Amino acid sequence: MFENTFAPTCKHKTLTADQIICGMRFGVFQTDSIPADVREAVQEIDRRRAAGLAPGEAPPEETPG
Repeated sequence: MFENTFAPTCKHKTLTADQIICGMRFGVFQTDSIPADVREAVQEIDRRRAAGLAPGEAPPEETPG
């Protein structure tokens, strides 16, 4: 959960990563209005999900090619 300090028109005091991701995808939240620490955390969660990683799961080690 993230404190809502960036979307004054949203009545929620806290937002989940899913809510922020959805809001960013649909243009409800402008990326530059989201604090850097929240934006980075949410982007990392989104990247991990896109890679198919479960929460807490380590990414596979890359092998030199």
